Amino acid sequence: MQKLRYVLAGMLMLGLAIPGAALADADGDSDKGRRCSQIGTYFGVVSREDTTLTGVAWSAMGKSENHGTNLLNWENNPDPSLGGFFPTAVRTSWFRGNWDRTGNRGFVYTLLGYAIDDENNIVGMVRFKGDITHTRDCKFEQITAMVDIYYPPKNPFADDPDVPDFPFPDQWGIRTHVELP
Repeated sequence: MQKLRYVLAGMLMLGLAIPGAALADADGDSDKGRRCSQIGTYFGVVSREDTTLTGVAWSAMGKSENHGTNLLNWENNPDPSLGGFFPTAVRTSWFRGNWDRTGNRGFVYTLLGYAIDDENNIVGMVRFKGDITHTRDCKFEQITAMVDIYYPPKNPFADDPDVPDFPFPDQWGIRTHVELP
């Protein structure tokens, strides 16, 4: 009888553990009901608590909730030289790339863009790569980034970067939503 109690207790514990394991996802988040969509338009903000706009805007597009394309615009880039990597740059192009889902609220991405001088010459190419994590309410996303720097005539699809894995400060974005009249 004592042995039967232990077997039943073990089965009960196993039965309680399995749903908990099934609810956990790649984000380490057990809140299965909070699957965020990456598709949408976001505006850069200082932080989740400070929604002062930073001048960066991006759109994540796709026909699937699991992968798609990104388009980032940084019109007012205060430092198109990106910290001095491109001293003659006066602006940056739009950045374009792709994203993939890694969990309920997690994604990875890669973006490519140009640094351009005052004669409209490409003086470098930048590849941003990193992780995106949405807040539980899916309203904000936190972005981590590493940057690869390429100087002409290097090709980011065939050559190693001149400066690999340069850390870039974390960024925050707020999702836009439809305002009904």
